[in-house]
Amino acid sequence: MYEQKKIYIPYEVYFYSLLSQYGNCRLVTDFEKLSFISEGANGSVFKCRDKKYDSIVALKKLSARCEDEPLPRNSLREITIMKELQHGNIVTLIGIAVGRNFACTYLVLEYYPYTLSKVLDDEVAKPFILQPEIKCIIIQLLYGLDYIHHHNVLHRDIAVSNILFCDLGALKISDFGCSRFRGQKMKT
Repeated sequence: MYEQKKIYIPYEVYFYSLLSQYGNCRLVTDFEKLSFISEGANGSVFKCRDKKYDSIVALKKLSARCEDEPLPRNSLREITIMKELQHGNIVTLIGIAVGRNFACTYLVLEYYPYTLSKVLDDEVAKPFILQPEIKCIIIQLLYGLDYIHHHNVLHRDIAVSNILFCDLGALKISDFGCSRFRGQKMKT
């Protein structure tokens, strides 16, 4: 019986092959930073203007340990998962922007201006969040989670800060930095 040998692929080769699936990565200089949005365990998020297409996007800077080391595995996992998940209630990964080294790697995401935490804390908006709006939020969230789970992904970080909204009330689930494929073994 033929036994298939496992081939070791260096981490850097895997990273660049993953990036090459998007074609040519964009340069981070193609974007103008407008404002800082937030910072989490897996990176910082900025509101930016895409100079080429004159549109507003969110850039998530992936955290690297140092300039010359490759990105952590959770960043590669986040790219892989977001590339697979294409749904109306999940933030779309538009592409990847790169700088001079691994420490300057960004995810280019669609921009949504509001988080559920900001909406719930806003004293002006609170009186307008009635039962029909709450039902709409819950239904959109459940549609997104159903899609994620049907693709064997566990989000593992559903929080009010990771649920985004636009002016029209469309909900998007974001931040897949802690996500795992179901059945994937974890290192301790």
